Amino acid sequence: MDRRDILRLTGECTVAAMLGVFALGAMGAQVNRLVLIHGRGQEGLNPEVLKGEWMASLKRGADRLG
Repeated sequence: MDRRDILRLTGECTVAAMLGVFALGAMGAQVNRLVLIHGRGQEGLNPEVLKGEWMASLKRGADRLG
């Protein structure tokens, strides 16, 4: 596997997981945990700052999806 294959697979898994979460929400299930995993090169950054940036980005995406 090369880097592009890994990135494509990661993206596909992410989308599949997100669709599963949206499907659970549509069925009335409550999702009560979100796991945030930082990538390479972010280990020296403040975890709370990263979390704030990621949550703001997720909120923007969710708002666009309605």
